[in-house]
Amino acid sequence: MNQNIDMSEFEKQFMEGRLSPFMPNEDFSRLAFLNDRIRSIEEVSELRKDEIQSLTWRQEAIQKVIRRIEVLLDKYRKKRQPLDDEINRLKRINRGEDAKREAYERERQRLIQELMAQRNFLEQKNFLKESTANLPWAVGVDGKKALPHQLEGAARLVAAERAILGDKPGLGKTLQAIMVVDMLRAQGGNKGRKVLIFTPKQVLADFQRAFEKWTDPKFVHVLNQTSVKGIKSELLDMLMHFPEMIVITNYEVWRKDQSIHDKLKKCAFDTIICDEAHVLKNIKSTTARKVRDLVYAENLCSNCGGRDIHSVKSEVTDKTLSVTCMSCETRPFDFSDFCSVKNFYPMTGTPILNKPQELWPLLNMMDRKSFPTEKSFLEDYCEKKYDYDNERWYYTFGAGGSERLLKKLGMRYTARTRESAGVIMPPQEVKHHWLEFDPDEHQRQQKFIENLRLKAKMVFAPDQEVTTDQALHWYTRMRQAAVWPDGIQVKGCAHEPMCKDEWDLPNPKACISPSIVFPAPGTPPVGESILMDKAEEIVVEAVEAEQRIVVFTHFRAAIEELERRCIGAGLRVGKIVGGVKEELRREYIDDFNTEYTKVGEHKYDVLICQYQTAQVGLNLNGAHQLLCIDREWNPGKEEQTLDRVRRLDSELSTIVHILHCAGTATELIDALNEQKKAMLEGWEADVSLLEAMRKFLEG
Repeated sequence: MNQNIDMSEFEKQFMEGRLSPFMPNEDFSRLAFLNDRIRSIEEVSELRKDEIQSLTWRQEAIQKVIRRIEVLLDKYRKKRQPLDDEINRLKRINRGEDAKREAYERERQRLIQELMAQRNFLEQKNFLKESTANLPWAVGVDGKKALPHQLEGAARLVAAERAILGDKPGLGKTLQAIMVVDMLRAQGGNKGRKVLIFTPKQVLADFQRAFEKWTDPKFVHVLNQTSVKGIKSELLDMLMHFPEMIVITNYEVWRKDQSIHDKLKKCAFDTIICDEAHVLKNIKSTTARKVRDLVYAENLCSNCGGRDIHSVKSEVTDKTLSVTCMSCETRPFDFSDFCSVKNFYPMTGTPILNKPQELWPLLNMMDRKSFPTEKSFLEDYCEKKYDYDNERWYYTFGAGGSERLLKKLGMRYTARTRESAGVIMPPQEVKHHWLEFDPDEHQRQQKFIENLRLKAKMVFAPDQEVTTDQALHWYTRMRQAAVWPDGIQVKGCAHEPMCKDEWDLPNPKACISPSIVFPAPGTPPVGESILMDKAEEIVVEAVEAEQRIVVFTHFRAAIEELERRCIGAGLRVGKIVGGVKEELRREYIDDFNTEYTKVGEHKYDVLICQYQTAQVGLNLNGAHQLLCIDREWNPGKEEQTLDRVRRLDSELSTIVHILHCAGTATELIDALNEQKKAMLEGWEADVSLLEAMRKFLEG
């Protein structure tokens, strides 16, 4: 078919009807119909085009209006922007003012509570002073009585009900604990009727004697770890039914018999006092967890006084879910209503030994609502810093963190120095003796230390993984080598059947490579020490000057060597170490205490003490001098050691000797002490024994 045919002529003829004779009627009708439809569509299309044109004109008109409106909006937006900025500024000011108002409101509430507490304290202080005026510590015993700062401290504790006593060593915290018990009992009711006192085991006997001296001892019962298991259990079974009792025990009392802890709970004590409470610094330790369980034990119904309490705890978090008294079926909304302990007093002169986290366990035991978790404590009062040298994170008190904490605690924290307490004591002079090896003397000790140092370098090489236990092990051996090398033995491990430590106990973490065995089998004893020679010289000079001296060291071998030398020089020597019978230990302590032995009537000139057994709680005020052959590596503990001869009732001026030797571990101890002192005073550093050892070994 030709696509180029001109159809116009054909259509013209069709329209004129000239083609109709040649077409069937049906086709003609069909064509006519189609033609009509096409004309109709074209007419409609024309109408729509007109409509589209009209709408287009309207659209353009509307667009013109929109453009005019946008111009006006831009104009008004420019006028509105300063208003918006001003509104936002005022809102920011309002938010700041609201924050200030909330802060002021919190501070106002705190001040109101503080003022109320102080008013309550003053009222109770006067009442307690009058009601306890006839007690031995108020009247006086042997010409001595409680000092004003002790009365003030005890009254503050009683008024606060749950508070920390952080007085520096030597201010008489033991007597203040006794005064607290008497003041609680003077208030009447059930306060102070059932008291549990925890002390380190080495000062338990001193605590008992203090109670016998300063108050009525008829309610005092001593529960010692060394007591026979059956006797302790029988005593607690009886005490459960006593209406009044004061139980003095040590922190290890339940070590051999776990049932002791449960029976202490059933006694339903209303007051718990923790002496030397820094031993609770690690909340994960068994001691801290068990003491906390006693403080918050739900063991006494506040409605009927029954002790048959049923607690349901979560298997996951070990938190109490519900508490019910089986006698009266009371279910308290606040579980603390069923806690018998209403008064809790941790006492320590060194609440923080190494890091801020150590304070949280005491705060949590004192007030678990204000200090619920260690995480919240660190977030509220501390800041996290990074130690780039040791590549690790550590916490310090943030800007103003310690001040905020002290404000929050208010009357619940009492910490005084001798100066702030108004206590004047005889002066104490500290002498540091700096020694150096002579090439012609102590050659065997020098060689021994050099060889030990080489062995230690193998362990502390950068490519070696060293556990904390291993670091502490080598640190101790390096210190011992400086004091008295004989007795040091570092064993290897055959790894069969199981790795063992130096005491032949299974411990894979303490495994030491066989190449580190030291000294070699058959090596003769060293038999000399520059520090021991200097210690002997100081001790002999002190006794010749008719002065008594106390010596401290960590190492049993050094104690035995110094004892041998002193006996050889004709000196009268006593020693306090682990394993000494209690009667003999008490004889030594009393001989160096002017309360029990008058000046000139003593039996011993020298008292040699091991840090672990004689560092806290002892009163050795009969000594004129104190010698530290090796230092404590913690400033707080060292301060406690120096205060053994400078007590509240001291009358003698004292001299402290501290020995140092170049090229030995005494330099490492000095560095660690300075770092920890900086941390405790400025909260700007952290201490790593592992890194300190590596730096020391590198020279």
